[in-house]
Parts: sequence; structure tokens; C-alpha cells
Amino acid sequence: MPYTVSVAEARNNFSKIGSEVVRSGTSVTVFRHSKPWLIISPAEGAEASDSDSSAYERELNALLERGNKDLEDGAYVDLAEFMARHPRR
Repeated sequence: MPYTVSVAEARNNFSKIGSEVVRSGTSVTVFRHSKPWLIISPAEGAEASDSDSSAYERELNALLERGNKDLEDGAYVDLAEFMARHPRR
């Protein structure tokens, strides 16, 4: 699946996008005025720095641990309860 962002998104999140491009090896097409303008791709031989991947993994692991703890503690809402609380408009 091709990834796309607007020029504004690329400008505001360039470091994050660049890190993800290098980490995943997937290119991102930047659109300007609803047309493809440029492609952000990893350089040949580029590797994610330990700090990029480590920070990502630490954040992901912390979220997973928090989610597992919530499940163990019964701090969750099942789908039926969620739908009852948030009826469609």
C-alpha cells in the first residue's frame, strides 16, 4: 500500500516520517495541490538508528503493557457498552 502525505504533513512531521521511512524501508509520496510532488525514500544502505528503533519499541511496549494491565484489572469497555455510550447520530 503506497503511503502519502501532504506538503504540510511532511513539513510538520519530517523527522518522524523520515525515521519511519528508514525503519520500514517504505517510500512516502508527498502531494502538493492534490498532485504527487516528490517521494521520500530511504537512501541506499540506510539503517534506522538504535535511538529511533529503540524509542519506537519502548513506546510500543509501554502501550502494550498498559493495555494488558487494563485488561487484567477489568478496566475496559466491551463493544456493546461502547455502542450504548456512543450512539450513532
